[in-house]
Amino acid sequence: MKEGDGEAGAARWRRLGVPNPVAMVRAGYRTLTDLAGVTREEFLAHPGLGDVNLARCEALLARSLPSHRAAWLRRGLPDEMARRLSSLRIAKPEELGDFEPAALKARGLSKKEIGLLRSWAGVVSSFEHWRNLGFAHRLANALDRGGIRTLEELAALTREELLALKGLPDGSVQQCQKLLGRPLPSAVDYWTGRKVPRVLAWQLSRKRVMTLEDLRPLTPDDLRRLGFKGHDVTFLAALAAAPPG
Repeated sequence: MKEGDGEAGAARWRRLGVPNPVAMVRAGYRTLTDLAGVTREEFLAHPGLGDVNLARCEALLARSLPSHRAAWLRRGLPDEMARRLSSLRIAKPEELGDFEPAALKARGLSKKEIGLLRSWAGVVSSFEHWRNLGFAHRLANALDRGGIRTLEELAALTREELLALKGLPDGSVQQCQKLLGRPLPSAVDYWTGRKVPRVLAWQLSRKRVMTLEDLRPLTPDDLRRLGFKGHDVTFLAALAAAPPG
């Protein structure tokens, strides 16, 4: 683009009341016509083009720029990836073909983004899925061998369930909690506060029996099916039968 064209484009945007006319020109938008087909995320990905510029352009167009972000979120993609796909004008999975790495790279996606998309599409193993999310080899392997294949399955675990996985390396709880953005639930303190021995409290949390409300409906046979034995079954049955308070 010639310097004169840039100045003319910036002057045009300035007359239209766009707050950052120079950024509009640098993004390749010289007229309102250039915004045809542009998504909200594509527009906002350009340096200097924030929400104020977007609002002014949408007012001038008398319509909102399209966005595919919500559609991708409904399909279960993380927000960052949903925004990225919308910025590339990719509206649905069919536009990504068979999720082959070369084809995805040709669409402008990075190696990390390709890995995340392939994991989401189910065309990689759960081990690869966890590696793509940044977990070290041993943690990814422990989750894979433990049958934990998705973020949803990881999010459903208690702290004690995770710690029970074979081959889990030190620091795994912290890494998983960082990825999830919240602590994993644990009922150990709840049960020990009700005079349940710590080992038994740990087992209850591992079986997702988190409160007395969870315990009371369970019969002795239910407790045995969960792996509790002998004296523990008797103790828990008595605890469940005790009056509240």
